[in-house]
Amino acid sequence: MQPRKPPQDPIPFGFLLVPNYSMIAFSCAIEPLRMANRLSNKHLYQWVTI
Repeated sequence: MQPRKPPQDPIPFGFLLVPNYSMIAFSCAIEPLRMANRLSNKHLYQWVTI
């Protein structure tokens, strides 16, 4: 079995923020992505709010 190569481009995520959305749920979704980027010193993930 060959080891998987990490993707070259960041993996994109889009978050649709609807009225009365839960900020804690949004934070719980973003924080692991942000920390992975920070700990790896790479842009593994990117996100946009819609």
